[in-house]
This record gives sequence, C-alpha cells and structure tokens, in this order.
Amino acid sequence: MIMQRHHQCGFVLYSILVIVILSSMVAVSLLYASKSAETASAAGEQGEQAWLAAMSGINYTVNVLLSFEQGNTDWKDNSELFKDKFIFNDGRDKWYFSVYSWNGSEDSQDSIVYGVKDEAGKLNLKYLPEEVKKSAEGTSLFEALNEETSASGISYEMDDLTGDLLDSYGKDIQENGDIEISDISDSKDVISTSSLNTETNTITQTQTETSQTNLIPLLIGSSKVPEFEFLDAYIVSQGYNIRVLYGKDLDMNFQTDSGTEAVGAVFQEGVSSFGTLGMGLRHWLTTASYDLNTDSLGTQRINLNDTNASLNSLNLSPETLAYIEAMRRNQRQIRNPAQLLSATEELQDESGNLRKYTVELTESEMAIIFDKCTTIPELYLPGLININTASKEILEVLPGVSEEIAESIVSSRESLMSDQLNTPAWLLEMNLLTREELQNIYPYITARSRQYYFNIVAYSLPTGRYRVLEVIVDTASTPAQILMIRDLTRLGMPFKIENNGEAESSSE
Repeated sequence: MIMQRHHQCGFVLYSILVIVILSSMVAVSLLYASKSAETASAAGEQGEQAWLAAMSGINYTVNVLLSFEQGNTDWKDNSELFKDKFIFNDGRDKWYFSVYSWNGSEDSQDSIVYGVKDEAGKLNLKYLPEEVKKSAEGTSLFEALNEETSASGISYEMDDLTGDLLDSYGKDIQENGDIEISDISDSKDVISTSSLNTETNTITQTQTETSQTNLIPLLIGSSKVPEFEFLDAYIVSQGYNIRVLYGKDLDMNFQTDSGTEAVGAVFQEGVSSFGTLGMGLRHWLTTASYDLNTDSLGTQRINLNDTNASLNSLNLSPETLAYIEAMRRNQRQIRNPAQLLSATEELQDESGNLRKYTVELTESEMAIIFDKCTTIPELYLPGLININTASKEILEVLPGVSEEIAESIVSSRESLMSDQLNTPAWLLEMNLLTREELQNIYPYITARSRQYYFNIVAYSLPTGRYRVLEVIVDTASTPAQILMIRDLTRLGMPFKIENNGEAESSSE
C-alpha cells in the first residue's frame, strides 16, 4: 500500500517535470522567434534606410549636375560636393553618402575620385556613325573589344555580376515606364528607362547634289529620344565577349582582382598601348549619350537651311549672311555648321547671274554659329563625343585625329577657362586642328554633356550599414530621369570609410 503511494507520487512528479520542460521549450522558442523577428525587422529597417539614403544621394547629385553652367566640368572631381555628405540622424546612426568614380589609374590605393563621369566622354556603340566606325577600326579600343578572353583562371562568376541585369532586360524591360527623379524612392535593383519601343529612331542624312562640300560630312539628328540599352545586354547582342567590360576588375571597386590573370593578353599591363585597359571597357563605352540641338540658353537652334528662319539676331558679317542666303536661294544644303569655317561656292545671285560666294568665319562668328545654329530640324543628336572630356583613346577614333593630335587636345584643354569650352571653337583658337579637320569631325563632337555615370555608397556610423549603387542619369530630359540603377552591395564595400562623423553639413 505504501509502495503504491510512492509510485503514484513519482508519476505525478515526472508528469510535472515533463510539463515544465515542455513549457520552457515553448518559452525559449517564442523568445527566439521574437528575437529573430526583432533582428529581421531591424535589418530590414536598416536596409531600407540605406536604400533611401542612396536615393537621396542620387537626387542630390542630379540637382548639382543641373546647377553647373555649360563648360564647367567641376563635377568630375569635387570632394567638397560629393564626399561624405551628411543626410540625417535616426537617433542610432548618422547617415552619409559619397558619390565616386574611377580616376583612370590601375592598382592604386587612390583609384577613385569623388565625382561623376559623363557618358559623352565615351564612345556610343549603339549610335556609331559609319565614318567613325571605319576610323576606329585598328585602334586599341576596338582591338580589345574583339578580344577573345579565356574563361580559365577566372574565379569570379560573371553571371553573379550581370545575370540579373540581362534577365531583367530580356523579360521585364518593356514593362518599365520612365523613372523621374521624383519617383526614385520606388526604384530597386536594376532600372532602365527611356523610350524602349519597337520603332527605330529616324536618323536624318539628306543627300545633296555633287559639289566640293560633299567632302564635308552631314550633321545627323533624330526626331525621337535616342533609345537607351544596357551596355552589358548590347555587348552580348552584338556578339562581343561580355568579359571585356570588366577586365580585371570583376568586383567593380576600380582595383585589379586576384585570379583574373587570364582575361586576355590585350588587358595585361605593358602588352597593350592602351595603358589602363585592364580595368575594363565599361569606362570607355556607352549606349546612353546624346545631346540636344539647342543653344546655351536652351532655345532650339536656328536652322541655316530653313528659308523661313531669320538670321537678323546673329550679328553675322555681310559676307557670311550673303553666303547663307545664296545657298538657300539656290536650294543648296549647308551640310554642317562648320562648313562656314571656310567655303567657296559658285551660285546664282538675285539676278540669276553666277557669282562666286566665299565665307570664312571670324573667331567671334564661330562662337555664335556653333552655339546658335544647326543645319537640321531634329532635336536629338545621338552619340556625340564631348571634345572637352573624352580621353585620348576616345578622341583617336575620330576621323583624321591622330594619337599626337589627341594628346595635344587633352593637354591643352586643362588650361582653358570654362567659357572657352562652350563650343569646339577653341580647337582652332589653340591651333590644334585646321579648319578642314574641324569640318570633318564636327558632326561627331559636342562641347557639353547631358548623361552621367557614377557610383554611390550610402553608409551609417557607427553601425556600418551600407548600400552601393551604380547609376546613369539623363539630365537632357525634363524632368531629369534615371536611365539605370544596379545594386552592387553584394560585391562589398568599395573602399574604407574615413568619415569621423563630425562634419555634418547638409546635403540639401
């Protein structure tokens, strides 16, 4: 009887112990779930804050770019404007952003500058005139573009870098609408805008009767906004090797990566005359550049071939006006504004008699004609190369521009004032080109930039949360638009943050 009672008490105690253990396990599970949810919530909140901080930085950068006057290129390297800009204090962290790009050096601790790069300083593969393409053949740039790189020895999977981009382009790109700056807080991962429709741009290239001016190339324009296409996708569609875009910089931090020795002989230091080619051709190629056929005040230019367009406001010499009017009267086309630099034509005068008309612009007239005048009615000028910012290697693809001339252009423009850079006239003023040479490259060049490329990193102190984005923006549209955003956060922090958290000047 007593033993039976002991067994009953033991069973009760055992049952209670089991209940306590089960209750403890439930409590621990609930506590873990609660902590996990709290951690996930905090991580998500911090991630969203990093994203919004980066978006704020993009908006700030666009506003800064729009504030620069034509000819001013201080956006290329300006730590005061683009480095460690304070955004807000959320009570736990202070949030900052830096806008940066590659400085052109390889394997350097100082491989970045705090600023942006213009797309007009690159070669636009999508809108490449035939004459420029012919001139570019045989250059180091096109030698590298056609390089067959080896897959062996490359430890990083390119699909990790570009797969999401190409997938998005193939499946979803047609569904994306234009992204205005006011809408950027909703942008994620990879965004493409511009008019990606099935119609191709109408490029004007009017044929004229045979004359000595037929040696001068035509100005080319488009009646529609030039279409933007991801450079990665375009390279693949044209049959090029996508690895040439990244060279030895697969993590896109502007420094050579280990394990990329087999990316192709042309990319190796000392092998190619193209010194810094190893960092990838994405620094020299684009599909995003175009200019507007407007003057420095934003007004559509006067078409010299339009018989209804008045020339009274231009303050041109009687000889220049007589030449333009005679060309109109004889229904002869001025092929591009640089034709007026030096030309002689035998044309009928007002009485129907043949007369020799000669024109040779003065320096003051050059500035007027190049800024205020055009020879086509179209608004958009795709793929023009910015003579003020393009590297030597890009300038060399222009017809008739040798390596020596390209080097002289790059070195000479550093000493010019911003107002001298408003038009290509300084190329003549500095005796870098003859009038005939400028006539031949004028349809392919510009003196200003409208689309810009940059990287932005948003980060917090002291916790160290961050987000890294690659961005292309278009300031030619109204309002300005984002052409592309690519999230590079997964590739790691591109450089060490040196901000001590003390400088908190507003970025607005």
